[in-house]
This record gives sequence, structure tokens and C-alpha cells, in this order.
Amino acid sequence: METIHSLESEQTVLGCFFLDCKTLEKIDILQPEDFYHDANRIIFQVIKNLYKKLVPVDLISVSNALRENNLLDAIGGVAYLASLSTIVPTTQSFDYYVSVLESYKVNRTVAEKAENLTSLANKKVDKTVLLSEIRKIESELSMTNIKDFIVDIEKTDVADINEAAKVSSGFLELDKALKGGYLIPSLNIVTGRRGVGKSTFLNQIIAEAMAQDKKVFLFSGELSPENILYWITQCIVNQNELVRLDKKDGESYYKAGKYAVKSIKKWLKDRLYIYNTQRGNDISLLISYMRALSHQGVKVFILDNLMKLTDLSVRDNENLMQTNIVSSLKDFADKTNSVIHLVAHAKKTFNISVAPTEDEISGSGNITNLADYVTCIHRLYDADRKHDAEIYLYKNRPAGKELRYPHQVRLLFSEERKRYYTSSFELDRDFGYNKNNSFVQVEIEGNEPF
Repeated sequence: METIHSLESEQTVLGCFFLDCKTLEKIDILQPEDFYHDANRIIFQVIKNLYKKLVPVDLISVSNALRENNLLDAIGGVAYLASLSTIVPTTQSFDYYVSVLESYKVNRTVAEKAENLTSLANKKVDKTVLLSEIRKIESELSMTNIKDFIVDIEKTDVADINEAAKVSSGFLELDKALKGGYLIPSLNIVTGRRGVGKSTFLNQIIAEAMAQDKKVFLFSGELSPENILYWITQCIVNQNELVRLDKKDGESYYKAGKYAVKSIKKWLKDRLYIYNTQRGNDISLLISYMRALSHQGVKVFILDNLMKLTDLSVRDNENLMQTNIVSSLKDFADKTNSVIHLVAHAKKTFNISVAPTEDEISGSGNITNLADYVTCIHRLYDADRKHDAEIYLYKNRPAGKELRYPHQVRLLFSEERKRYYTSSFELDRDFGYNKNNSFVQVEIEGNEPF
């Protein structure tokens, strides 16, 4: 019976799930019946259940799930689970071993049907009945696996972008172009020249999402957690809780008062999750953390920026690495029903007065090809300018628009509030961090405290 199954191939596929989280993204191409051995079939089903629940898949989580269902001993215990990852030659062969399992499943189906035909023949049934059964088997075999790749139209909803769930950007004019906000799920590429305020724009995206009761994850490859909190606090704080301080050179500046900072930090707890970059920046590792946070209700993911992310499997090919990273993020957004904002810098240029196009994004062309939106921030420096910055929406795939002439939103900028805005409402937006406070602490303005 060795021609109808391969123990080593089954073990290799399962081992890949433990070693490389990217293989888990392909788990739906397999079914429990693809595994001939009972123990492997059980392990596969447990892994799939954990993945669908957005629980990290590892030796501990799988063994705990098996133990809870009194199945751990039945599959050979923790020792058997641990052995699965030791026999994998390379996770890059995952697709090959999946095809091996599918071939063996077809062989088992053929063997089962042949046995049934033999049984009918031995019973000396009428040949027309036998021929009819043979044609039925041929039809079933020709459809083997095909149905797994075809969408069931009757069970599929019709999507209307006007009614779909979205996350507001916080900018009314941009939301109009987006049909209400960034679609859930979607991947948005945020680009612009260096130093034009992409992080400021994202701080407002973060604040607006949290004001909509959306939890947010932030990866920053450039700022420390302390600096991140400073700039987000400056963006969120209300006007009446800003304190003016005088510098030693005579100039003044504004910052959130200490009581406001305390209230904002309390509000941010369990709303904003800042990634500890000391844990590494490999995309596989990062997505495993993101998946765990998604299980805890995080719906908006900010990654600043693409150049700070790596893919250790292809680090010698920068364009392929960027393609893999963006593809992995797009797949993650779709599978977890999330919105991802990914910063991708524009190419360096001496002419900073001209907004970059989406073709000028540094790196692989697939960065924008894979994205649902491309949003560009451009800062103006002319002395006679009537506004301070512009948002260009270069791509809006959910609305069915590849924009030859991008939608443009003109912005003003408040140095005091660290906010872009198009109206007084956006400038004075109260994000709600102190809505449960019965009073507001007023602080006395003074000199710079250092």
C-alpha cells in the first residue's frame, strides 16, 4: 500500500507549518483527507483550527490544543510533534510536498473506486450498470481537487464599496475620494519625499482610528518608543491642555502638559501597540506577532517603513525581498480583515518642490502593483503658498480607479498642534482621551525646563 501514501511527505508538510509561518498562509489548499495517517490528520486539523483563530502555531500551542482534546497521546505525544520539524529538508520545498500529498490522495481515490468496481463485477451486475459506474468514477476523478479551486457563487456575497466597512482617514476630503475611508481589508502605500511629514500624517491616521475604537499596531524602524509617544501625544492633545514654554534662545514652543500626557498614555493603553524593534525586523517574525495581535482585536497596522523590514529567505535580492514583504502584508490584510499602512520612500531627488509619482517609489515596481491604495504626502515651501501640503491619491483600487490625474487634497499645517487639516473641525478634533475626566488640569506657562 506504499503507493497510496507517504509518511515522510506528510511529516514534512506538518514540519513546515512549525518552521515557517508563510506556509500557514497556504493551509487552505489542504484538507484533512490529504493525510493518510490518523495522527497526521489530527495534527493538521488542530494546526488549521489554531491558525483560523489567529493563534500562533508552535509546539506549545499545538500540544496544548491536543492535550485539551485528549488527543496528545493518540498522536504520539510531544516527542512526535517535536520530531516533525527535524525532518524538514527545507521549507522552500513545501509546495512540492503538498503536490505529493495531492497525488497520493488521487491514488487512494482510484484504488477505492477500483475496489468498488471489482466488487460490482464479482456480483455479475448488468454491464450497462457497470459502464454507468465507470463513467461516474471518471467524472468524479476529473473533478478531483478542481472544486477546491472554484468559488461557490451561491455562498459568496456581492460586495458594494459604498456599504463596506472602512476606517476613516480623519480628513473629510480624502474620505470622500475613498468612499468613506480606507476599506477593510486593504493595503495602503504611504509615500513622499523624505522629511515632508509622512509620520505626522500617520500619527493622525493612528489617532483617528483609535477614536473610532480601532486598536492600532505600530512598527517604526526609525523612532524610539519615547519619541513615538512624544509625537503622538503632541498630535492628540487638545488645545486647552497645551503649555507654552520659552527656549533659552527666546523662541517659544508648545507641548502637552504633564496631566494631559498622563491622560493620553492611559487612553493609549490597550489601544496602541508599539513593536519592540529589538525583537528583530524579519517579516515572518513580524507577521507572527501581528497575527497574534489581530486575534486580540487589532485592526489597523502601521509599518514605517519598508526599507527597515527584511526577509531573511531572500535578503540577497532586494527587489524580490520587497515584493515578498509587500505580498505577505497584502495577504495578511486580506486574511485578517485588517487595514495596513506601509511607508515606502520616494527616490532621492534635488527637486523637492515637485510631488513624486507612484512610479518614483524607491524599490520594486511590485510595491504599488500589490497595493490597494497609494497615498502621497507632499510639502510646499514657496513663500507665497496658499496651503502647506497636499495629499495625492494615486491609486484607489477598491473604487476601481487607477488615477491618471490623482485626487488632490490641499492641507494646512499647525506647528503648534502638529496636525495637518483642511477645516477648523480637523484642527480642533477632540480624539476623546479625556472624555471620562470630570475636569481639565490647567498648567502655568513658563520657561523651558532644561
